[in-house]
Amino acid sequence: MALEKVRAKYLEEFGRRNLYLFLGTMQQFHGFSPNPWIIIGVFAPPYEQQMELGFEG
Repeated sequence: MALEKVRAKYLEEFGRRNLYLFLGTMQQFHGFSPNPWIIIGVFAPPYEQQMELGFEG
């Protein structure tokens, strides 16, 4: 049940926004892993529409 809510949040809500991932590494994988990076956080700021530029000539 909880996994379905997380999946719905990512697919529906975050699908309409820019999604930024915070990455980090784990020291235990530094010596032998080709890619020790993991996702440690997610940031999805609300989308704000900018005003149109009005040029009057």
